[in-house]
Amino acid sequence: YFAEKKINIAKPKVIYIGYLRTAKGIETILRAFDKFLKEKPEATFSIVGEGEFEVDLKKMVTYFGIDKNVIFYGFIDDRDRVNSLLRNHDLFCFGSLSEGSPRVILEAMANGINVLSTPVGSLPFVFKDNKNIIFANFNDDDDFYKKMKYLFKNPKEMNRIRLDAFNE
Repeated sequence: YFAEKKINIAKPKVIYIGYLRTAKGIETILRAFDKFLKEKPEATFSIVGEGEFEVDLKKMVTYFGIDKNVIFYGFIDDRDRVNSLLRNHDLFCFGSLSEGSPRVILEAMANGINVLSTPVGSLPFVFKDNKNIIFANFNDDDDFYKKMKYLFKNPKEMNRIRLDAFNE
């Protein structure tokens, strides 16, 4: 399955899983996704989780006019469903400002999905940028956008990085 995964270039599917709070940098990803939609209007962004920032994120989505492209799933306590969602997406984005060792990154990689993340916590010591993960700058929606765009324009490179991460 993982070696044969076809990345959906025409209708990219981006996902975030985690708490919905400001320190997680979700608004940075949302702003980057809004820019990305100008090139890929069929793209979707799935947000799995709950938290005090959810109302503000939903207001941002409405303000940007991208309600049809962003799906809020809420908290999901079913590991099989979470794994299924990960496997059904092309790119996991993580914009956190502070972490120790974010387990959700490992879960994404174990499910064969590319990861675009800030170099937070242990990540830059465990993974190599452009080898098995793509790093973007903190609070930098332009950098997240450029890297999203790059990945979806280079599906062979995206597959190589995804497979390196899965095999790591």
